[in-house]
Amino acid sequence: MSSCRDAQCAGSQWIGALIYVDDLWFCADSVEELNKMITVTQHRDEDHRTKINYGEGKSEIIVFNESSVIKSQRDHTPWIAKVRFPYPHDTVVREVDHFKYVGFTLDSKMEMNKHCNDIIKKIKISTGKVLKYEQIFKKQDKMYYRH
Repeated sequence: MSSCRDAQCAGSQWIGALIYVDDLWFCADSVEELNKMITVTQHRDEDHRTKINYGEGKSEIIVFNESSVIKSQRDHTPWIAKVRFPYPHDTVVREVDHFKYVGFTLDSKMEMNKHCNDIIKKIKISTGKVLKYEQIFKKQDKMYYRH
């Protein structure tokens, strides 16, 4: 899309986003660009009488594959939404190392360690439950299986 007339814009760049049900993802190359995207979306929502939930676990920032040098350079740069309603103020959006989206845990290093560990934990819990019930049925001298 070459024109910003029909889309929300941050400067001259069209805001590309991934939208799934009521979730919205932005992809930006800089702190400034993302802050502008958040603010433009905030203003659009205010104009349409809707509200972004900035509560913990609802609106969060994750930076993928960032080097430690770049992270230390921007360490104190906040992610900000410039809110106009009910009064003008800045809202800081939390940065996280990982978050869960549609059952999948994404992490900033894209290593999938947390996701894999969560799955392994669920498998161990489920296996323990199956083994417990297997022992109960064996003690009754019969094994019952349901299809």
